[in-house]
Amino acid sequence: MRPNTQSFLTSVNYIPEKRQVTVEFSNKEGKFSRRYSFFPKMHFSQEKISKENFFAVLPKDCVQKIRVTFNEKNATVFAATFSDLKRINNLLRKCFGVEYNLIEPERQFLIEKGWGYFDCFDVKDEPILVDSSFFPDVTFDFLSDSLRETINDLLVNNKALARELVYRIVSSRLLKIPLVGREDSRDLDDAFLENIFFESGKPVSLESKQAKTFEKYFFGKSKIDFSKLVMLLSARPFSNLGFE
Repeated sequence: MRPNTQSFLTSVNYIPEKRQVTVEFSNKEGKFSRRYSFFPKMHFSQEKISKENFFAVLPKDCVQKIRVTFNEKNATVFAATFSDLKRINNLLRKCFGVEYNLIEPERQFLIEKGWGYFDCFDVKDEPILVDSSFFPDVTFDFLSDSLRETINDLLVNNKALARELVYRIVSSRLLKIPLVGREDSRDLDDAFLENIFFESGKPVSLESKQAKTFEKYFFGKSKIDFSKLVMLLSARPFSNLGFE
């Protein structure tokens, strides 16, 4: 189905065998989806892993499935599938004693596109992101009514649950994580930092993440670009936030 009105992004699914991502757009009239070619990626540091040593440990069949770009300090690996990235990450752990944080392919796709769940799109032709202050009027299989109707009912019968659901919707949009089947609330701060580091091309080792040592990037020489996030939070009506 191809609706003629604005729709909201409600679902992203990675299809590794087709090297694609399927994006679902919804509104009160129905749903439709688009497929996009997609190759996931990861970042690693050259401080412990040189270019020569990296390729020395990779099996030949693995080398054929990836493309690697190097800069002064870090490298980015583009792979045919997310499973290939996991395999490479395991090799780095076994051979060099370091393993890097991998972001799920659906979130990678949204970060690269600059999209988020519940973003509003003009879908008359190719989906175009538009600013909208309207609450997403969409349906989910786990809800008997539309999301808007569900929130309205909860505001009358259970305001605490209504606030929690709205909080999760906003978090889903800003952090690019699904409303259902996502990390729980105590991981939202990690998702926030992971998105910024990933978009900036900064690798994060699992050791650093588990030890909560993100701070070294902010107080050291590394620079993380928050400008896009500030624009997102302050400019889009849905977020309802000012520069202060």
